[in-house]
Amino acid sequence: MWTFDPRLRFPKLHAARRVLQKKLGFRMTLDVVPLDASIVRGSHGLTAADPRDRPILIGHGASPGASVPMIRVKQLLLEALGLAD
Repeated sequence: MWTFDPRLRFPKLHAARRVLQKKLGFRMTLDVVPLDASIVRGSHGLTAADPRDRPILIGHGASPGASVPMIRVKQLLLEALGLAD
């Protein structure tokens, strides 16, 4: 989902104009997305404080109720697919 710059009056029209310019070969910046980080919402990789809100991993190699470090998930997936080294 895009977050348009709140300073633009008609952001979708402005974006359409920029895309049209791009299709026509003009060189310009796609200035419809703001650079202000304070309006960004979401966790963006931050681990949930409550363990009940964290993602779950179901499959072989994951013990029920045990916490699996993120760096171990790739290896577990490769092992499940039979592609582990």
